[in-house]
Amino acid sequence: MGAISTPYAEPGWLSPLLFAAGSGLSGLLNAVLLGRLGHRLRAPQARPGA
Repeated sequence: MGAISTPYAEPGWLSPLLFAAGSGLSGLLNAVLLGRLGHRLRAPQARPGA
């Protein structure tokens, strides 16, 4: 299987860059989802008359 030539020969910096970008995006998504969940849990107590 070592004889298979792939056109996707990536430079050495591309994989860590993609990993960092993916980790940052997933962290941002988690922060947004946790913020929405916290706001939803807090909202009925903040406005009990509404």
